[in-house]
Amino acid sequence: MESIGKVLKAMQVNQEALQSESGNSLPELPPVECKVCGDFGWTSSSAPVGDPMFGKFKACVCQLGKKLLGRMTFGTFEVTPETQEALNASKEFAEGTGMPWLILGGPYGTGKTHLLRGIEAYMYSCGCKVAYRVLPDLMEEIKAGFDDGTSRAILDASKVVDVLLLDDLGAGRGTATPWVLEQTFLLLNYRYERRMLTALSTNLDFNGLRNAFDDRLASRLYDRHLVRVVGIAAPDYRTGVSW
Repeated sequence: MESIGKVLKAMQVNQEALQSESGNSLPELPPVECKVCGDFGWTSSSAPVGDPMFGKFKACVCQLGKKLLGRMTFGTFEVTPETQEALNASKEFAEGTGMPWLILGGPYGTGKTHLLRGIEAYMYSCGCKVAYRVLPDLMEEIKAGFDDGTSRAILDASKVVDVLLLDDLGAGRGTATPWVLEQTFLLLNYRYERRMLTALSTNLDFNGLRNAFDDRLASRLYDRHLVRVVGIAAPDYRTGVSW
């Protein structure tokens, strides 16, 4: 798959043909510094169908790409006494000194997604094959893959990726179909049995997970021999409101 820069360059219209009614030419664009991304900071993944990165954008290796990726890192995380433990646990997970699984729990707006993205940025910079996915979006991709036969490949790729970061576990629990619940169990159980590096975020506690899924998954997610569970009891950083 071509980079964004190449696609846009192929679509570029000859500036000399684009003149205003006054006859003045459009201002000349500055020279492109990065030949990989065309100075956009992002490139589209060349991963094959079924890979967690298929069709996704990733930060370029140039300075702009590093700057964009740096918007959600451990360094930009707004640490408070309520979020310190979650930050420490996320760093330990990313550095390989923590437990194989990490669950960040808490209300919306407490920094869970930022920390998952921070893990992604750190491990990406170390050369790890890491995939960040929002669970409801992943399930929609799998369902959409029924039409072209890619469903199994998409699910399998998420099962075997070195590091899986799964956001919003339990989102839409009131409308989740039995199929979605079973696919979620199959994905997480596969990684659980193999002790594969997995970090998740959820706004559900143990009983909430039992009600949203079942005892099978809740028991695995709270396995004290494999999983570190960190609850974030902090106000919503966007609004300052405590839920």
